[in-house]
Amino acid sequence: MSTKRTRRSPSELLAAQQAKLQSLAVRAAKEQANSNPEISRIVAAISDLSGMITAQQRNFAKGPQSFENRRQSHKLWLDEIDRAEELARVKIEWFQGQKQILQEQLNSMAAKVAAGEVLSPAAVDALISEAFEVSHAIIDHNDSYLKAKNARQSFKEKFDSKKVSDAEGEEFSL
Repeated sequence: MSTKRTRRSPSELLAAQQAKLQSLAVRAAKEQANSNPEISRIVAAISDLSGMITAQQRNFAKGPQSFENRRQSHKLWLDEIDRAEELARVKIEWFQGQKQILQEQLNSMAAKVAAGEVLSPAAVDALISEAFEVSHAIIDHNDSYLKAKNARQSFKEKFDSKKVSDAEGEEFSL
């Protein structure tokens, strides 16, 4: 396959050389202007603004401190808190019910003792043991809480700094 080379006309060559000359003239003017203290202050201000723009653009990147990842992390944290709150409500309801049952049993047993009956330690142990059994609702809500907690921790671990050892075996973070 042969490529045919097209020659530029003298006017095209002249235009290209003039564009280069103009670019060099602008660059020389900037260099000369930089020696002026007022111009160098403007150049420094432009440089500062460029740094500020870069610092803000980092928030849109895909790192652990990006807006998106921080938002996701907080959503997972709030979900975990919601599951913990639900678990606490279910536990309180269960424990209040168990407490009520034990109070009723206590009243009944106190009346029996007052009537002269002897209580069996095994029966008391069984009653107390039954009061502290965990309900299926608590187990289900605890599982839901643990899943939410694990989801948040897994997301967090994705961005934890990695440990690296140097030649002497000292660990440091990247």
